[in-house]
Amino acid sequence: MTAPENALNYRIGGMDLISCNLAEPKPDFAPDQKLNFNLQMKHQILEKDSALAVICTIRTTDDAGTELAHFTGRMTFAVDQLNQHLKKNDDGQIGLPKDLINNLNGVTISTLRGVMWATFKGTYLHRALLPIVNPEGFNAGQHA
Repeated sequence: MTAPENALNYRIGGMDLISCNLAEPKPDFAPDQKLNFNLQMKHQILEKDSALAVICTIRTTDDAGTELAHFTGRMTFAVDQLNQHLKKNDDGQIGLPKDLINNLNGVTISTLRGVMWATFKGTYLHRALLPIVNPEGFNAGQHA
C-alpha cells in the first residue's frame, strides 16, 4: 500500500527523561486517595535536523495540592520533508498540522505514562490510577 503524496511520515528519534521526582510520602497518605495529574505540553521545531521535539511535564498532586511526583520527558521525532509542512499564521508563528501534533502528543504522553508506571512500581504510588489522556483535548495556549 502506498502512502498518499502529502502524507506525513515520522519516526521516533529518541526519548530523554529530563526530570523525575517522587516526594517523600506523607504519614496520612491513603493508597486509594484521589490524585490529580496536570499535563503541560511544549513543542520545538528542529529545522536543521528535520525533527520535532515534544516536551511533556506531568505533575501529580493530592487534593490539597501537595506535589507527590513530577516528571518531564522529551520525545524527538524525525519528520520526512518537515519544511513542506510548516505554515506561518497571521501572527508570524510557525504552525504544524493538527493531526501531526495530536499523534506526537499521544505518543509522548503514553511513553511518559509508561515511565511513571515503572517508577511508581514498588513505591507508595504503586496503586495510582494513571489517566488515559486524549491528545486532541490540548489546544495551543490552553491548560488541561
